[in-house]
Amino acid sequence: MRNYVISSIAIFVMFCSGCSQSNIGDMLLGTWDVSLYLSPSQVAKISEDSFPNDLSIEMTMSGTQTYHLGGKYDGTVEFTIRLKFEEEEIPLRFLAKETGSWEIHGNVLVETTANSVITPLDDLTRKVVKKSPEFQTMVTPIAGESQSTKIIHISKTVAELQMIDPPYWDMTLRKKS
Repeated sequence: MRNYVISSIAIFVMFCSGCSQSNIGDMLLGTWDVSLYLSPSQVAKISEDSFPNDLSIEMTMSGTQTYHLGGKYDGTVEFTIRLKFEEEEIPLRFLAKETGSWEIHGNVLVETTANSVITPLDDLTRKVVKKSPEFQTMVTPIAGESQSTKIIHISKTVAELQMIDPPYWDMTLRKKS
């Protein structure tokens, strides 16, 4: 999951019939509500590591992404990774903030991370990160890293997106009023 949590909300590429790059960019400007749910089977499919048979992992996230004039963006998202092992569930909760730049190439939005911070939101999550710092490294985007997302559809209120590179997440964004 390395580098995909924040990048996934930061990369939004939108396509609409007859829209020019400048129209797509104009439609993208503003603040969007972002949410995502990844089932245990989706997480397993995109993970580079295999999990024991009795372990499942799912992820939920919600937040906002704002695209500014001049090709800058910022986003804030809360996400929870739920580790389920037999009868036990361990929720790991994080707050992620990211800034960067964006460009549109045809119907593809390319976002480049400038800065990102992932903060554990509770004592349990802080303990897990303290004992396994590689866990936080796994979910933290790297400054200078770019992600491309195809814009499947965009209107004034809704955008449907699909990541071009792994993990190939599909997302729907809703424009804030």
